[in-house]
Amino acid sequence: MIVSHEVPRCLLTAQYEFNDYLYCLPHLLDKDKEYQEFFLEAKHKGDYIIMDNSLHELGEAYDHKRLLHWIQELEPDEFIVPDVWMKSSQTAAQAKYWLQYKYPKKTKITAVVQGEDEEKAYLCALLLKDLGYKKLNISYGATWYGDTALDKALGRIKFVKRLLNDSNFKDIKFHL
Repeated sequence: MIVSHEVPRCLLTAQYEFNDYLYCLPHLLDKDKEYQEFFLEAKHKGDYIIMDNSLHELGEAYDHKRLLHWIQELEPDEFIVPDVWMKSSQTAAQAKYWLQYKYPKKTKITAVVQGEDEEKAYLCALLLKDLGYKKLNISYGATWYGDTALDKALGRIKFVKRLLNDSNFKDIKFHL
């Protein structure tokens, strides 16, 4: 298992001490020159970079044109295609939409499992797998996981265990 934590801006360069890979929020590449320079330098050094779509931070995925720009410019090792918070069908539609683009040779695309409840999230996971995604990201904080922080953590674990024990997902990698 490899681990990475999103870090506050003040720990940007210190994260090499505790992270196994870098996690990039694309909206910050446009807002913060030092953040941008850090990730462009990391790219040139060959660091492993996962670029998110900034849904959690912005309430919706970052601008499509800017995402496409940063995919080509940064050439992340992985790009998490846009998803829609707790909306399974809209997330699956976005995942299908993003399959049309050409990505840098090293960039692998991954998708986030979303759903209004556990069954819709499960169906979303099946759809994403059937679209050809080999790695699925499991969102945190879904209301159907539970009410408290502990319930949410345990609900997420329960859902992940369900997927791991399902033969439909035997060749799928998961990102938490």
